[in-house]
Amino acid sequence: MIDNLLTIKEVSEILRVSVRTLERWDDAGKLPAIKTVGGHRRFKQEDIDTFLGNESDKPEKTIYKHFNGLDSVSKRLNAYIITKDSVQFAFEQETGPKQEVKHLVGVDTGINALASLSDGQQLGVDVKECIERTKRCQWGSKGHGRAQRALKQRIDETAKGLVNQPYELVVVEKLGGLNKLSKVTRRVTGNIRRSLGSWNYRYWLDRVQQQCEWNRISFRTVNPAYTSQKCSSCGHTQKSNRHGENFKCQVCGLAGNADINAALNILGRFLSGTYGSRYKSLCLGETDLAGSACLDVGFV
Repeated sequence: MIDNLLTIKEVSEILRVSVRTLERWDDAGKLPAIKTVGGHRRFKQEDIDTFLGNESDKPEKTIYKHFNGLDSVSKRLNAYIITKDSVQFAFEQETGPKQEVKHLVGVDTGINALASLSDGQQLGVDVKECIERTKRCQWGSKGHGRAQRALKQRIDETAKGLVNQPYELVVVEKLGGLNKLSKVTRRVTGNIRRSLGSWNYRYWLDRVQQQCEWNRISFRTVNPAYTSQKCSSCGHTQKSNRHGENFKCQVCGLAGNADINAALNILGRFLSGTYGSRYKSLCLGETDLAGSACLDVGFV
């Protein structure tokens, strides 16, 4: 009778699962095995056939809607990431040429407002509540997982809201050098590191870039060093210029929202660069970085 049984290695190759998986299935009674005198597992061919028949009778799982949407308009690449909970696919999609740049905006990332724009708008003003919820939950708990998913959903919504603004070029803080263990000195403030978290910060900027690509909006980054301390009017840089969410220049007296001031500096840094200098004429009425620019966005 032993000669008519299949070894665990043979069954592993037939079912394309690991030996350890077959051992677990045997222990759970999902695919029972016969143990020899020496303790080796052997499987009956009819049990394998029954198992395969039961598996084929199960209803097919619904493919995630994003897969269907991308698979119909994109080229699926031969690259996969398989985890215990999901399978990730890679797609290549032609989005067409970028839109002609007629309007551009600087974006600063913060806690009280996820995105503060150089035109004075603030998006994602409720993200702080989502962040506090994740901090109150025990790490690894179901509640923490739900809170993280809610935070990411709010980040996604804010990224979509950003690209729905009438801008063809978006300038954000540079992400380079950010990782789980990095302090990211002068790139991301300590408050953002502690509250938003480095991975959520990365997720946010990745989502903004993704939305820009899908909507044919140009995406640029600049080094954000000292953008929160620098006056967007006179250029004076001093730590005491900023007090929480309020900004007041110690030299020229310019006062207003600190995050919007940082967004103006991000945009100004881009315009002063080699690539961005060609767009200065588009921003003269909106952001005059030499002095009177901030009057249009609530600065006094």
